[in-house]
Amino acid sequence: MNQKTEGTAALDGILDGKIPDRDEVEDRLREWISFAASINLQFNLEIDGNSFNLLADNKPFPAKDIEPDLTSTVSSALSELLRIFNKEERRRVFSTIRSIEYRKGVETQTLFTVGPDGEIHTRSRTAEAQTTAAPRPYTRKEKIRTGVIVGASALVAFAISALFVDYGSLFNRTFERVKTFRAAGLEVENKIFHAYFTVEKKTAVGGGKTLLLVLKRGEAFPKADSDFEQLITDSPGSISARVTIEALARGYVRCEFYDQQGKFLSFYMQRISGLRQNQTIELNIPLPSQKRPERLIITY
Repeated sequence: MNQKTEGTAALDGILDGKIPDRDEVEDRLREWISFAASINLQFNLEIDGNSFNLLADNKPFPAKDIEPDLTSTVSSALSELLRIFNKEERRRVFSTIRSIEYRKGVETQTLFTVGPDGEIHTRSRTAEAQTTAAPRPYTRKEKIRTGVIVGASALVAFAISALFVDYGSLFNRTFERVKTFRAAGLEVENKIFHAYFTVEKKTAVGGGKTLLLVLKRGEAFPKADSDFEQLITDSPGSISARVTIEALARGYVRCEFYDQQGKFLSFYMQRISGLRQNQTIELNIPLPSQKRPERLIITY
């Protein structure tokens, strides 16, 4: 957080660990994400095989949104998270989660760690800081006056711009962007890698802003260096075959989104090397913001 605005706070850092061999653990981790969001603490969950990490969202927020106070709320929430694991499992959970809170002339940083006893421990430090006063809230009279001026200006601007702007098309494009994404309607093409892994599940998460894919390793997926060497030896020699093997060796694939007309929207590189050790992995792919995708192609 660059600007140290009084009355604001932020979280950063990561909490990670191993997922025990119990079916309910992943669901409980996702339930905890929802619980944290309900008390205004934002975290992002990533799962890779039998490992997980929780990344704190570092966007600033008003400190007053956290009740009764930031330190005790974060500590209690993380303690609740640890209840998912038994005492032995907690030894493999590590945290660098940190909170930062700004008040006039000072900043307080608190580090939240998992101790040898499997409990959350906090260590705080307060130091002088060059802070900025929060903007003064408008009075009711100022809000009314500002609203009248803005409203009148907007009407004039709209009347003039309507001569040049097709607001019907603009509305349709805007509606397309805010329409809730449903993963069931998304076509996923995995022709290039179908011999090595399959897409077992597709789900919209994060309020419809992220696509969750579950990949399952196939029998032909190379797990060791010798497997890659054998693939190269057995490949037909075409460029596409060699590039496919190179992508598997690097451990990354390219996920491309397209709209209904086949227009390219965006792409993200996703790590799949976890399939060398695990039968399944999860990919969390951000969805395009400008338009709802209709097709996803997994390529090299």
